[in-house]
Amino acid sequence: MLKKNSVYVGLILFVSFLSACGSAAPPPATEVITSPSATESTTSLPANGEAASSTITEIWPLAGRSVCAWFNGDEPEYSMGLNTDPTTIRVGKTPKGNDVFSFLYLPMRGTFLFNEIESVKLYLKIVEGETPSTLRMGLLNDFWSNGVTDLAGAKKLTEPVNTAAITVNQAEDGWVCVDITGYATDWLSGAALNNGLVMLGETDGELTQFASDWYEGVENPPYLEVTGTVGERDLSYGKFAYLRHPENKSDDALIAEEETTNCLSYALRDTNIIGADELELDYSAMTDIYKKSGEDGVAAYCAKKIIDYVQRNKDALKISNFRQIENFNSEIDAEKEYRIAFRVGCKLFEGENILDDTDGFNYHLWAQVNTGQWAQKVMFSPSEIVPCTPPGTSPEKYPWDSTLDWGEVKSYGFLTSKAVYFAVTKDADGFTQHKG
Repeated sequence: MLKKNSVYVGLILFVSFLSACGSAAPPPATEVITSPSATESTTSLPANGEAASSTITEIWPLAGRSVCAWFNGDEPEYSMGLNTDPTTIRVGKTPKGNDVFSFLYLPMRGTFLFNEIESVKLYLKIVEGETPSTLRMGLLNDFWSNGVTDLAGAKKLTEPVNTAAITVNQAEDGWVCVDITGYATDWLSGAALNNGLVMLGETDGELTQFASDWYEGVENPPYLEVTGTVGERDLSYGKFAYLRHPENKSDDALIAEEETTNCLSYALRDTNIIGADELELDYSAMTDIYKKSGEDGVAAYCAKKIIDYVQRNKDALKISNFRQIENFNSEIDAEKEYRIAFRVGCKLFEGENILDDTDGFNYHLWAQVNTGQWAQKVMFSPSEIVPCTPPGTSPEKYPWDSTLDWGEVKSYGFLTSKAVYFAVTKDADGFTQHKG
């Protein structure tokens, strides 16, 4: 279950890095390429540590999961989407010498651990203007949302951001690429939170405009080309390897039509949705707890409800032991058990007096896989390895959002309670179907 609000994000300084992206035309943003042939289309290696060491290149399309916004330094009243074209990403200088700059959000994936990354290249398609020789880029210091971020607010998000001059390498057919390996590995390692990048031009003169992914189906959206080597991994973190669910279903519409799994059932390795009503949550009681003990008190209340549900259904779930543990790294029997992390978010917004599951309350669960990474399932989306969750790092280091869609202010970092952890003994190798 998932939903809302905003948290402070620390700033990580970054030094310049330069890397050629090559002169060949970029591949279409749908392929996964395995070296050395660099021609075959294949699927991602599973994050199970069992595959032999192999270098692969993945294309991570940004359409549908990223956002861009650009700002004109001559227009202090400027707000994204009100009076300009959101289908382009713009950088350069105005005739008055002020910056025209863009924000980019670049979602990561869980294919690679941060120390397996060899290169991450951002490809952009020029639709108007000259090719700049360099761009200045830097980490943004907090959450942002297009449509609500004006010029003054945008400048605050870039101060005091350290920007680096990054070489722009030309490909074919108007494509260029820049190497953002350092930023991506900082995100994947947890050294920096991924609020995206600011991108500025280096010289005066004509603006450069790149295609954005603002509209679904837009031609030539930006994408990342990610190369890494997946080798042997430590598999001592739990019983099970990552398993995608639904299996072999890539069509989002089909998933929406046939959805049977949510975050709790996925964490319990079961295919039947377990709703809040089945946990017998009392929202009036939760509101009283929240007013007295905050989110942590509500998390403890809900954790007890989850324990009760598992106890009532343990035979059908094939769970012979379900116990609360102290920390994300508390000792477990990795041959029999795996860990679950659980958090809640509670917010009484203006005019609200009671928590409910439509706005002011939500919960979510992550399940740890045997590589030490964490996995999640969100309704109407396939499961995924949660990006930026390297082994040995607390899940509480990261903001837990209540939606996978970037840009919803009330959803960003909404789940902020102290995490509750469980160790699960699942006696079935596959997913169960506990409701028959």
